[in-house]
Amino acid sequence: TTLILEANDFDASAIERIRNFSDNLAFGLSDVQRPTGVEVIITRLKYYIDDEFVSPFPKLKYILSPTTGETHISPAILNHNIIKVITLKNHTRLLWNITSTPELAWGLFLNLARNVVTAFDSVKNNVWDRDQFKGRQINGMKIGIIGFGRVGQKIAQYAQCFGCDIIWNDPNPTCSDNLKQATNTKLFTLAKQSDAVFICASYRSGDTPIVTEKFLKNTAKKPFLINTSRANLIDEKAVCAALEKGTITAIATDVLKGEEQGTQSHSEILLRSLNHDDVLITPHIAGCTVEAMSLTENIILDVFLNELSVYSRAE
Repeated sequence: TTLILEANDFDASAIERIRNFSDNLAFGLSDVQRPTGVEVIITRLKYYIDDEFVSPFPKLKYILSPTTGETHISPAILNHNIIKVITLKNHTRLLWNITSTPELAWGLFLNLARNVVTAFDSVKNNVWDRDQFKGRQINGMKIGIIGFGRVGQKIAQYAQCFGCDIIWNDPNPTCSDNLKQATNTKLFTLAKQSDAVFICASYRSGDTPIVTEKFLKNTAKKPFLINTSRANLIDEKAVCAALEKGTITAIATDVLKGEEQGTQSHSEILLRSLNHDDVLITPHIAGCTVEAMSLTENIILDVFLNELSVYSRAE
Protein backbone atom coordinates (compact mmCIF):
# COMPACT_ATOMS: atom_id res chain seq x y z
CA THR A 1 0.00 0.00 0.00
CA THR A 2 1.13 3.53 -0.83
CA LEU A 3 -0.20 6.39 1.28
CA ILE A 4 -0.28 9.91 -0.17
CA LEU A 5 -0.61 12.05 2.94
CA GLU A 6 -1.62 15.26 1.15
CA ALA A 7 -3.56 14.11 -1.87
CA ASN A 8 -5.22 17.44 -2.67
CA ASP A 9 -4.19 18.43 -6.22
CA PHE A 10 -1.58 15.68 -6.33
CA ASP A 11 -0.45 15.35 -9.92
CA ALA A 12 -2.78 13.01 -11.85
CA SER A 13 -0.01 11.51 -14.00
CA ALA A 14 2.04 10.80 -10.87
CA ILE A 15 -0.95 9.00 -9.32
CA GLU A 16 -1.22 6.77 -12.39
CA ARG A 17 2.47 5.96 -12.13
CA ILE A 18 2.02 5.01 -8.47
CA ARG A 19 -0.82 2.65 -9.39
CA ASN A 20 1.62 0.78 -11.64
CA PHE A 21 3.79 -0.31 -8.71
CA SER A 22 1.34 -0.26 -5.78
CA ASP A 23 -1.53 -2.69 -5.25
CA ASN A 24 -3.39 -0.26 -3.01
CA LEU A 25 -3.38 3.52 -2.90
CA ALA A 26 -4.68 5.61 0.03
CA PHE A 27 -5.40 9.32 -0.16
CA GLY A 28 -4.87 10.78 3.30
CA LEU A 29 -4.74 9.18 6.75
CA SER A 30 -8.52 8.77 6.91
CA ASP A 31 -8.43 6.62 3.76
CA VAL A 32 -6.04 4.00 5.16
CA GLN A 33 -7.89 0.71 5.63
CA ARG A 34 -4.98 -1.31 6.97
CA PRO A 35 -2.12 0.77 8.43
CA THR A 36 -0.08 -2.40 8.84
CA GLY A 37 0.00 -2.79 5.06
CA VAL A 38 1.49 0.63 4.27
CA GLU A 39 4.98 0.30 2.79
CA VAL A 40 5.37 3.70 1.10
CA ILE A 41 4.38 7.16 2.38
CA ILE A 42 4.50 10.25 0.19
CA THR A 43 4.48 13.51 2.15
CA ARG A 44 4.73 17.22 1.44
CA LEU A 45 5.17 19.58 4.42
CA LYS A 46 1.94 19.36 6.43
CA TYR A 47 3.07 16.64 8.82
CA TYR A 48 6.12 16.28 11.03
CA ILE A 49 7.34 12.75 10.39
CA ASP A 50 8.85 11.23 13.54
CA ASP A 51 8.82 7.90 15.40
CA GLU A 52 5.36 8.55 16.79
CA PHE A 53 3.94 9.34 13.36
CA VAL A 54 5.28 6.16 11.71
CA SER A 55 4.50 3.82 14.62
CA PRO A 56 1.13 2.66 13.13
CA PHE A 57 2.98 1.53 9.98
CA PRO A 58 5.20 -1.42 10.99
CA LYS A 59 5.90 -2.46 7.37
CA LEU A 60 6.89 1.03 6.21
CA LYS A 61 9.94 0.89 3.94
CA TYR A 62 10.03 4.24 2.12
CA ILE A 63 9.15 7.85 2.81
CA LEU A 64 9.13 10.04 -0.28
CA SER A 65 9.12 13.82 -0.02
CA PRO A 66 9.22 15.97 -3.19
CA THR A 67 11.12 18.70 -1.32
CA THR A 68 14.72 19.83 -1.09
CA GLY A 69 14.38 20.50 2.64
CA GLU A 70 14.18 17.74 5.23
CA THR A 71 13.37 19.64 8.43
CA HIS A 72 9.83 18.20 8.45
CA ILE A 73 11.36 14.75 9.01
CA SER A 74 13.00 13.98 12.35
CA PRO A 75 16.72 13.10 12.46
CA ALA A 76 15.77 9.70 13.89
CA ILE A 77 13.71 8.89 10.81
CA LEU A 78 16.30 10.34 8.42
CA ASN A 79 18.86 7.96 9.96
CA HIS A 80 16.51 5.01 10.39
CA ASN A 81 17.98 1.55 9.79
CA ILE A 82 14.90 0.17 8.04
CA ILE A 83 12.96 3.12 6.61
CA LYS A 84 14.56 4.74 3.57
CA VAL A 85 13.87 8.46 3.20
CA ILE A 86 14.05 9.84 -0.34
CA THR A 87 13.92 13.61 -0.94
CA LEU A 88 15.18 15.93 -3.67
CA LYS A 89 17.92 17.37 -1.46
CA ASN A 90 20.74 15.84 -3.48
CA HIS A 91 19.04 16.05 -6.87
CA THR A 92 19.14 19.78 -7.58
CA ARG A 93 20.36 19.13 -11.14
CA LEU A 94 16.92 17.68 -11.89
CA LEU A 95 15.26 20.83 -10.51
CA TRP A 96 17.24 23.46 -12.39
CA ASN A 97 14.30 24.63 -14.52
CA ILE A 98 11.92 24.91 -11.55
CA THR A 99 11.88 28.62 -10.78
CA SER A 100 9.02 29.04 -8.31
CA THR A 101 11.19 29.67 -5.25
CA PRO A 102 13.49 32.34 -6.74
CA GLU A 103 10.44 33.98 -8.31
CA LEU A 104 8.77 34.30 -4.92
CA ALA A 105 11.99 35.55 -3.32
CA TRP A 106 12.31 38.32 -5.90
CA GLY A 107 8.61 39.15 -5.54
CA LEU A 108 8.98 39.48 -1.77
CA PHE A 109 11.92 41.83 -2.31
CA LEU A 110 9.91 43.99 -4.73
CA ASN A 111 7.13 44.18 -2.17
CA LEU A 112 9.53 45.33 0.54
CA ALA A 113 11.35 47.85 -1.63
CA ARG A 114 8.11 49.48 -2.79
CA ASN A 115 5.92 48.97 0.32
CA VAL A 116 3.27 47.27 -1.80
CA VAL A 117 1.44 45.37 0.95
CA THR A 118 1.35 48.23 3.46
CA ALA A 119 0.26 50.68 0.75
CA PHE A 120 -2.60 48.41 -0.27
CA ASP A 121 -3.66 47.98 3.37
CA SER A 122 -3.81 51.78 3.60
CA VAL A 123 -5.96 52.04 0.47
CA LYS A 124 -8.33 49.40 1.85
CA ASN A 125 -8.74 51.69 4.88
CA ASN A 126 -9.76 54.47 2.49
CA VAL A 127 -6.50 56.39 2.85
CA TRP A 128 -4.95 57.69 -0.39
CA ASP A 129 -1.54 59.10 0.58
CA ARG A 130 1.49 58.03 -1.42
CA ASP A 131 3.93 60.05 0.73
CA GLN A 132 3.64 57.44 3.49
CA PHE A 133 5.08 54.78 1.20
CA LYS A 134 8.17 56.24 -0.39
CA GLY A 135 10.16 53.22 -1.53
CA ARG A 136 13.54 52.39 -3.02
CA GLN A 137 14.62 52.18 -6.66
CA ILE A 138 16.16 48.78 -7.32
CA ASN A 139 18.32 49.70 -10.31
CA GLY A 140 21.85 50.28 -9.04
CA MET A 141 21.42 48.35 -5.78
CA LYS A 142 23.98 45.80 -4.64
CA ILE A 143 22.34 42.44 -4.07
CA GLY A 144 23.97 39.98 -1.66
CA ILE A 145 23.13 36.30 -2.04
CA ILE A 146 24.02 33.74 0.65
CA GLY A 147 24.04 30.32 -0.98
CA PHE A 148 24.78 30.42 -4.69
CA GLY A 149 23.21 27.22 -5.95
CA ARG A 150 20.13 26.79 -8.11
CA VAL A 151 17.95 29.34 -6.30
CA GLY A 152 20.72 31.86 -5.64
CA GLN A 153 21.87 31.92 -9.24
CA LYS A 154 18.31 32.38 -10.55
CA ILE A 155 17.89 35.38 -8.23
CA ALA A 156 21.19 36.75 -9.55
CA GLN A 157 19.80 36.53 -13.09
CA TYR A 158 16.73 38.52 -12.05
CA ALA A 159 18.97 41.07 -10.30
CA GLN A 160 21.02 41.51 -13.47
CA CYS A 161 17.86 42.29 -15.43
CA PHE A 162 17.02 45.02 -12.90
CA GLY A 163 20.45 46.63 -13.25
CA CYS A 164 21.86 45.48 -9.92
CA ASP A 165 25.39 44.55 -8.90
CA ILE A 166 25.67 41.08 -7.37
CA ILE A 167 27.88 39.68 -4.63
CA TRP A 168 27.55 36.21 -3.18
CA ASN A 169 28.89 33.87 -0.55
CA ASP A 170 29.00 30.09 -0.72
CA PRO A 171 31.43 27.50 0.69
CA ASN A 172 31.33 25.71 -2.69
CA PRO A 173 32.22 28.51 -5.12
CA THR A 174 30.79 27.69 -8.53
CA CYS A 175 29.20 30.16 -10.91
CA SER A 176 27.49 29.73 -14.27
CA ASP A 177 29.09 31.42 -17.28
CA ASN A 178 26.39 34.08 -17.62
CA LEU A 179 27.00 35.28 -14.05
CA LYS A 180 30.74 35.88 -14.23
CA GLN A 181 30.25 39.53 -13.25
CA ALA A 182 28.85 38.40 -9.90
CA THR A 183 31.53 38.53 -7.21
CA ASN A 184 32.25 35.87 -4.60
CA THR A 185 33.02 37.55 -1.30
CA LYS A 186 33.37 36.94 2.43
CA LEU A 187 30.20 36.74 4.51
CA PHE A 188 30.76 39.88 6.57
CA THR A 189 31.86 41.82 3.49
CA LEU A 190 28.54 40.83 1.93
CA ALA A 191 26.75 42.10 5.05
CA LYS A 192 28.56 45.43 4.86
CA GLN A 193 28.07 46.08 1.14
CA SER A 194 24.56 44.77 0.41
CA ASP A 195 21.38 46.79 -0.05
CA ALA A 196 19.44 43.52 0.08
CA VAL A 197 20.45 40.09 1.37
CA PHE A 198 18.84 36.91 0.06
CA ILE A 199 19.22 33.76 2.17
CA CYS A 200 19.31 30.79 -0.23
CA ALA A 201 21.64 28.42 1.64
CA SER A 202 20.84 24.80 2.35
CA TYR A 203 20.24 23.63 5.91
CA ARG A 204 20.84 20.42 7.80
CA SER A 205 19.58 19.68 11.28
CA GLY A 206 22.02 21.09 13.80
CA ASP A 207 23.50 23.76 11.53
CA THR A 208 24.05 27.10 13.23
CA PRO A 209 22.39 30.30 11.95
CA ILE A 210 24.12 32.36 9.27
CA VAL A 211 22.32 35.64 9.93
CA THR A 212 23.43 36.23 13.50
CA GLU A 213 23.90 39.24 15.77
CA LYS A 214 27.51 39.46 14.56
CA PHE A 215 26.42 39.37 10.91
CA LEU A 216 23.81 42.06 11.50
CA LYS A 217 26.32 44.31 13.30
CA ASN A 218 28.34 44.32 10.08
CA THR A 219 25.50 45.70 7.98
CA ALA A 220 26.12 49.29 6.87
CA LYS A 221 23.38 50.06 4.31
CA LYS A 222 20.26 49.08 6.28
CA PRO A 223 19.57 46.16 3.94
CA PHE A 224 16.38 44.28 3.26
CA LEU A 225 16.48 40.59 4.28
CA ILE A 226 14.68 37.94 2.23
CA ASN A 227 14.56 34.31 3.36
CA THR A 228 12.99 31.53 1.29
CA SER A 229 15.34 28.83 2.59
CA ARG A 230 14.95 27.66 6.20
CA ALA A 231 14.03 29.60 9.33
CA ASN A 232 16.89 28.16 11.39
CA LEU A 233 19.41 29.96 9.17
CA ILE A 234 18.32 33.18 10.91
CA ASP A 235 18.62 34.18 14.55
CA GLU A 236 15.10 35.59 14.90
CA LYS A 237 15.83 37.43 18.15
CA ALA A 238 18.85 39.16 16.60
CA VAL A 239 16.85 40.09 13.48
CA CYS A 240 14.06 41.65 15.55
CA ALA A 241 16.64 43.61 17.56
CA ALA A 242 18.21 44.88 14.32
CA LEU A 243 14.79 45.93 13.03
CA GLU A 244 14.15 47.78 16.28
CA LYS A 245 17.49 49.58 16.06
CA GLY A 246 17.00 50.34 12.37
CA THR A 247 20.21 48.63 11.27
CA ILE A 248 18.15 46.65 8.75
CA THR A 249 15.13 48.06 6.94
CA ALA A 250 12.75 45.10 6.76
CA ILE A 251 12.53 41.34 6.44
CA ALA A 252 10.42 39.17 4.16
CA THR A 253 10.34 35.48 4.97
CA ASP A 254 8.53 32.42 3.66
CA VAL A 255 9.62 30.30 6.63
CA LEU A 256 9.25 30.62 10.40
CA LYS A 257 10.97 28.93 13.29
CA GLY A 258 8.92 25.98 14.58
CA GLU A 259 6.69 25.62 11.53
CA GLU A 260 7.57 21.94 11.04
CA GLN A 261 6.04 21.03 14.41
CA GLY A 262 3.24 23.58 14.34
CA THR A 263 4.77 25.98 16.87
CA GLN A 264 5.36 28.89 14.48
CA SER A 265 2.92 31.04 16.48
CA HIS A 266 5.79 31.55 18.95
CA SER A 267 8.12 32.88 16.26
CA GLU A 268 9.61 36.22 17.30
CA ILE A 269 9.41 37.48 13.73
CA LEU A 270 5.70 36.60 13.56
CA LEU A 271 5.05 38.29 16.89
CA ARG A 272 6.80 41.44 15.68
CA SER A 273 4.68 41.47 12.52
CA LEU A 274 1.54 41.93 14.60
CA ASN A 275 2.52 45.51 15.45
CA HIS A 276 5.11 46.52 12.85
CA ASP A 277 5.11 47.01 9.09
CA ASP A 278 8.77 46.04 8.63
CA VAL A 279 7.94 42.32 8.43
CA LEU A 280 6.34 40.44 5.51
CA ILE A 281 5.50 36.75 5.93
CA THR A 282 4.13 34.11 3.56
CA PRO A 283 3.19 30.56 4.71
CA HIS A 284 5.98 28.55 3.03
CA ILE A 285 4.52 28.99 -0.47
CA ALA A 286 7.82 29.26 -2.38
CA GLY A 287 7.46 25.90 -4.09
CA CYS A 288 3.67 25.94 -3.96
CA THR A 289 2.79 26.43 -7.62
CA VAL A 290 0.89 24.12 -9.93
CA GLU A 291 3.92 23.67 -12.16
CA ALA A 292 6.52 23.12 -9.43
CA MET A 293 4.43 20.63 -7.47
CA SER A 294 3.54 18.63 -10.57
CA LEU A 295 7.19 18.46 -11.65
CA THR A 296 8.60 17.59 -8.23
CA GLU A 297 5.97 14.90 -7.60
CA ASN A 298 7.02 13.19 -10.80
CA ILE A 299 10.74 13.75 -10.19
CA ILE A 300 10.56 12.13 -6.75
CA LEU A 301 8.92 9.12 -8.40
CA ASP A 302 11.75 9.01 -10.96
CA VAL A 303 14.28 8.94 -8.12
CA PHE A 304 12.28 6.32 -6.21
CA LEU A 305 11.79 4.01 -9.19
CA ASN A 306 15.47 4.27 -10.01
CA GLU A 307 16.19 3.29 -6.40
CA LEU A 308 13.94 0.25 -6.74
CA SER A 309 15.60 -0.66 -10.04
CA VAL A 310 19.09 -0.45 -8.52
CA TYR A 311 17.94 -2.51 -5.53
CA SER A 312 16.39 -5.12 -7.84
CA ARG A 313 19.56 -5.42 -9.92
CA ALA A 314 21.65 -5.76 -6.78
CA GLU A 315 19.55 -8.73 -5.71
